[in-house]
Amino acid sequence: MQAGTSRVPQHIDPVAVRDSQEVRDAAREILARPEFKETSDGLAQRIAGYILDPVGTLSRILDWLLFSIGVSSAGGFVGWAIALLAALIIVLLLVRLTISMSRDDAAPMKYAPETGDATPQELDELAEAAERDGRWREAIRLRYGATVVRLAEEGLVERRPGRTTGEYLREVTETAPTILGDFRRLTALFEWVWYGKGVPDKDHVRDCREWAQGVAKVAA
Repeated sequence: MQAGTSRVPQHIDPVAVRDSQEVRDAAREILARPEFKETSDGLAQRIAGYILDPVGTLSRILDWLLFSIGVSSAGGFVGWAIALLAALIIVLLLVRLTISMSRDDAAPMKYAPETGDATPQELDELAEAAERDGRWREAIRLRYGATVVRLAEEGLVERRPGRTTGEYLREVTETAPTILGDFRRLTALFEWVWYGKGVPDKDHVRDCREWAQGVAKVAA
């Protein structure tokens, strides 16, 4: 053997050595790509990503399940049954989470105030007393309640417990379109104060009184 010359031992195939080196080089090249590099996202960011992309999360979980089952049971019937059962459970959980989030994000129902057997005149008197005392929210609620009772007495709305402000507004649209403008503004003010947590002042109360009187004049 000449000096400086390296020979491959006879029991090692030179082609296999070259192929093995090429495989290692190719693997290093693939792992150097951006998609295989670790990111510095924190745990909170990763969890947010899972929640915001439920379909992608489900896909990754299924891929992991199928890979694990394929390795452990060679894709047998039992393995596939477990994978399908797990997928069904995950889908049900995602559906339930979506429904829950939709309920949380939905706007609350805006119910009309319950005024019992009080007449419109009695409610107007209570509203005036509330105005004198500076109880603006209560005054607006009473004015709106008196208006609904007055409309019900004239047969323009069907008054019953549990009805919403939107239902009364739609009914007035059909039965008394001439008062729709004042009643819509009165309804919007009541909703803003009572459900939107708006803070009214005496100007709001004055507008409320004028709109209620405008409805009463036409409805009478």
